[in-house]
Amino acid sequence: MDPTLESELKKLLENKNKAKDIKLDKLSFLSKNIQSIGNQIPLLFCNITRLYLSNNNLTTLEGIDQFANLTHLSISYNLIEDIYELNRIINPEILLFLNVKGNFFCKNPSYVEVILNLFLNLKSLDDLKINNNHKKQIKYGQDLSKIIMPFLLDIQEKIEKISNLYNDSQFNNEYDLSELNNINEATLSKILALTNEKKTLNN
Repeated sequence: MDPTLESELKKLLENKNKAKDIKLDKLSFLSKNIQSIGNQIPLLFCNITRLYLSNNNLTTLEGIDQFANLTHLSISYNLIEDIYELNRIINPEILLFLNVKGNFFCKNPSYVEVILNLFLNLKSLDDLKINNNHKKQIKYGQDLSKIIMPFLLDIQEKIEKISNLYNDSQFNNEYDLSELNNINEATLSKILALTNEKKTLNN
């Protein structure tokens, strides 16, 4: 049977010598080959504030909702593919320290942005301090993306139009290239304004 956090905790309670050393504020099970959390965590442990499960084989955080008071969570170097498994944490507003590096979802360059949006009061992510400047830069990136994406889609549409005309042997060089110049000036102004805003933040 694959080891779970639930089974490890039950074994801990059965071992009287170890049970007397239990700390009710945190649990640390590192490199224990744990496959899942389990859905029947002994009530004795449900009020912990710190949970350390790094270097295991977790693919899901199902069952983590039994820990309602988490301020510290380390799940680094597991096998979690979906970043939105973190949505299973039921009180995200009280989580202050989170370590997730080494999971599959960390290959996505936007994972930091997603996490900062999920946990608004986070003070540390992957052992790096989070400050207000980080959050402002994330917001800047989101605002810039909302403006640039329509701009890029507009360019792509014009290029496709030119390509189609060329393939149909109806390519008019002077007319079609001028289409690329019809970029919304207001859009460019917004991009420049946001760029200047970032420079101000960095200074």
